Order: sequence, then structure tokens, then C-alpha cells
Amino acid sequence: MKLLHSGIRFNKIIIRLIFSRSFFLITVMGNLIIIAFSLLIYAIEASSNPSIESYLDALWWAFATATTVGYGDIIPGTPLGKIVGIFLMLTGTALFASYTALFAQAILEDEIFRFKYKDKEDKDDDLIKELKKHQEFLSRQIKHYESNKGINSKK
Repeated sequence: MKLLHSGIRFNKIIIRLIFSRSFFLITVMGNLIIIAFSLLIYAIEASSNPSIESYLDALWWAFATATTVGYGDIIPGTPLGKIVGIFLMLTGTALFASYTALFAQAILEDEIFRFKYKDKEDKDDDLIKELKKHQEFLSRQIKHYESNKGINSKK
């Protein structure tokens, strides 16, 4: 049951993250960067590189390079194309590091909130236990008083 509860909580974290403004902005900016690099590599390599026959080939290369998959089916042939590829590799690494940081932040924020809430529950439980101890003490005192009252009234 605890595993199920953890899974549900994790899914809520992920859904909340995916619909967050930060995630949306990084996704849009990342895709725009990849499109810009694909247009750039297409302009540089299309006439001299036989493996880039269409813009879709350039877009494929840009996504494969930015995600560090790098299939190797399309390789820039010109020095300028290779420089563009290097910058896209660095940009793609930074992009995915940003996603990793967002996921880590979302999970840590949930854990911090959970521990703060749990700490409050523990304090409330401790207070209830302390009050019950006082209640028991007072009950014993009342019983003791009532039993002594009966003895004192007989005198």
C-alpha cells in the first residue's frame, strides 16, 4: 500500500511539473534552439553534404545531436558545420541538465513539504500524548481525592 501511495504521489509531482511554467519555457526554448540549429546546418551543409537531402534530414541531425544520441548517420562535412555541431552538443547538454534540475527540484520540494507536514503531525501527536498523560494524572488525583473525602467524612 505504501508503494502504491508513493507511486501516486510521484505521478502527481510529474504531472504538476509537466504543466509548470518553467517546464513549458524550457521545452519551447529548447525546440526553438533545435529548429534554429537545424536551419543553420541545412543552410551550411545542404549543397555539399550528400547525407542532408532535405530539411527533415537536418532536423533529424539536430535532434540526434542535441539529445546526445548522435546516430552518426548524418555527419557535418564542412568545418563550419562541425563548429555548429559542437555548439549544438553543448547547448543540448545544458538543455537536458535544465530538465534534470527541474525534476530534482520538484521531487525535493515535495519531500521538504512532506517532512514539514510530517513534523507538524508528530508534534501534534506528542501534544496529544502529553495531554492524555495529564488527563490520566488528573483522573487519579480526582479518584484519590474522592476516596479520601469519603474517609474524611466518616470521621
